Amino acid sequence: MQKNFVVFVIASIAILVGWMVLQNQLWPPRPPQDKQAAQKEKKDEEKKPEPAKAVEKKPEKKAEQPVVEAKKPKDKVDAKPEPPVATYTLGNKDTHLQAVLTTRGAGVQKLTLNRFQAADYLGQPVDAPLDLIPDDPFVPSFLMYHYADASGEQPPVFGLERTWKFEGQETLADGVEQIKFSTPVPGQEHIKITKTYRLGPKDYHLGLLLEIERAEAGGPAGELRFRYQLVGAHGLPVEGEWYTSTFRKAMIGTLDSRNSLWRALNNEDAYVIAHKAGGDRVPPGSRGESFLLYAGVATQYFASMIVVDDVQPDKAVKRRNILAWARPTLESTETRGRFKGMLGDQILVQESATKGHAYQLLPHVKKHLEDTGIKDNDQVMVSHYETPDGKRVATWIRRGQTPRPYLDDVTARVNSEPIELRPGDKVAHQFLLYHGPVKTRQLGLFSGEEAVPESLVDRYTDTLYLHTLTDYASMAFTRVTGFNTLLVACTKLMHLLLYFLGFLVFGNHGLSIILLTVLVRGLMFPISKKQAMFSIRMQEVAPELKKLQEKYKNDPQGRTQATMELYRKHNVHPLGGCLPLFLQLPIFLGLYYALQESIGFRLASFLWMDNLAAPDMLVWWGEAIPWISDPDSQGGFIYLGPYFNLLPIIAVVVMFIQTKLMTPPPTDDQQAMQQKVMQFMMIFMGIVFYKVASGLCLYFIASSLWGLAERKLLPKKKTGQTVVAASPNGKAPPGKGKGKTPAKPPSDGPVQKVKDWWAEILKEARKK
Repeated sequence: MQKNFVVFVIASIAILVGWMVLQNQLWPPRPPQDKQAAQKEKKDEEKKPEPAKAVEKKPEKKAEQPVVEAKKPKDKVDAKPEPPVATYTLGNKDTHLQAVLTTRGAGVQKLTLNRFQAADYLGQPVDAPLDLIPDDPFVPSFLMYHYADASGEQPPVFGLERTWKFEGQETLADGVEQIKFSTPVPGQEHIKITKTYRLGPKDYHLGLLLEIERAEAGGPAGELRFRYQLVGAHGLPVEGEWYTSTFRKAMIGTLDSRNSLWRALNNEDAYVIAHKAGGDRVPPGSRGESFLLYAGVATQYFASMIVVDDVQPDKAVKRRNILAWARPTLESTETRGRFKGMLGDQILVQESATKGHAYQLLPHVKKHLEDTGIKDNDQVMVSHYETPDGKRVATWIRRGQTPRPYLDDVTARVNSEPIELRPGDKVAHQFLLYHGPVKTRQLGLFSGEEAVPESLVDRYTDTLYLHTLTDYASMAFTRVTGFNTLLVACTKLMHLLLYFLGFLVFGNHGLSIILLTVLVRGLMFPISKKQAMFSIRMQEVAPELKKLQEKYKNDPQGRTQATMELYRKHNVHPLGGCLPLFLQLPIFLGLYYALQESIGFRLASFLWMDNLAAPDMLVWWGEAIPWISDPDSQGGFIYLGPYFNLLPIIAVVVMFIQTKLMTPPPTDDQQAMQQKVMQFMMIFMGIVFYKVASGLCLYFIASSLWGLAERKLLPKKKTGQTVVAASPNGKAPPGKGKGKTPAKPPSDGPVQKVKDWWAEILKEARKK
């Protein structure tokens, strides 16, 4: 058994190292920047600028983005200038959402979650509400593009990102606000598109109504087909980029004929999308009986999703016939260089000895630049995108020279089915643009001014299937066996327990974690006791087992038969220690996922910690320590980040003490080697868990301390004594062994049984 354990540990380490090597083979690092530039120039030479009216070029397989014109054609220099861009606001500081809409493409320039506090890139709280969609006046979110060829075989074209006409703002029933924009389709002026946004005071979504109307006269005769593309949100902030393992990830869900939701893209993050130059089309071909229900981007705690509404204004329009396919796309890329100062709202970055660029700063990037104190000649990485007129817009800036594809920005683009339009026809499609916690059910835990109607929470969670953003079986095994259902149920139970325990400790989330750990471990005590007693009995039979191994050294079959006979004689099952572990697994996994998903622990303070969803960040030790905190070392095995974290060290020390106290002295060289390997694994675990959220560290510490206290109530192995006829509950039969226990009078009720049980435990503990 000891040999198998050592082999298992060595194999685990080998697999870990092998996986790191395999990652570089499957997703190799990006080519050097000069090579990237050469590839881009070659690609630009192959792509001819095309006007919005016609497209002749075949699309790329991996990117479903509009055809980009690097420069404006000369014949457009004297074109009529567009009217100035104007912005309008839906909601206010008292509504759950607040959206700034712009006439530039009738998009969403900024969207704020008023009930959630913002956090910076280090995971520290910021004294401002969370901008889930940061302010971007150049390329707003939820823009539309149209196809010159409705077959979809050619990419969409520019035109609808122009300035739209503001049609008015009004307040409807129940305080619902509404803003409307419209524009004719470039090159097809007989088709008019109207976008209407709606927002209720308690909503965590924007309602989006798209109306495509064909005029009675004008355009070609007869029926024509029209197809559009709707782009999702971009720029969702990544909180704690130095410690988090969850970055921006694309999610696309399809609903089949049996109303089962399937996530076609399971957490396809920016790292994968960047190396593939765009995500895969969903569905890849004919969609059959299923249809596209939602698509969007999520971070660890928040999501922005385009959802086909279950209520359509035109009952003749079935939601299964609205969207044809979706695809995640890469929205930014990184460039390395040296920071050369600011010019107003622009920065200058020198990329080589002979080349540099000016980057327009978005408001949140400008503030980040001021907070980080980047100075002239500092080496930086600039994330940016390029506008149709060739302007570079910086979406992020950081120190370092190593590209991090997982920090790239991504979004999801949905494409409509062809719309048949006759003269005078009008088609309406209703979408719900959800912006809120990934775990939608947690919206129902808020109260007072933050309360969300229960019917609305049920609609998000069940009717629109947004519970699958978190509660989804990523592996077929868990789906088929039903383990995922059990795990989801345990996770929901832990969420409820954390919620109610929070009331008992007046909202102190750190204490609620400790109380929940004690409660769960206390309820699991009978199972833990059986597992401990099994370990004791296995230690008792170990000498006899060793004798059998020596006796049947050259007879494997005889050794197996003798071993099984020994197990039967001492009432020991070889898998007896696995069953308790298996029973505890869904409960402890449920607790782990609950702490990872719970929006309540985000930015919750406890003792010196400002964020229970982040490492405790006791002391800032800077970003200048090679391999340890240097930004270019991020992603390396020994990268620990710019903070000294105390809780992981305490957790490892407590687990080390627990192992020392509960592990018997080695009886041979194999056991001694096994214990040395375990000590090495403690150091390994300390590095792995160094950046774990402080809430999880509190759980590990409380659980280990409980284990120490629990072990004091259980008997230890007695030298020179063998449990030869132990009963299943671990008690010795009357009259055998030392300390014969006199017979007790019969119990007279449940209370007396509990008293007798507790007295028996204390008596056994005193014998040790």
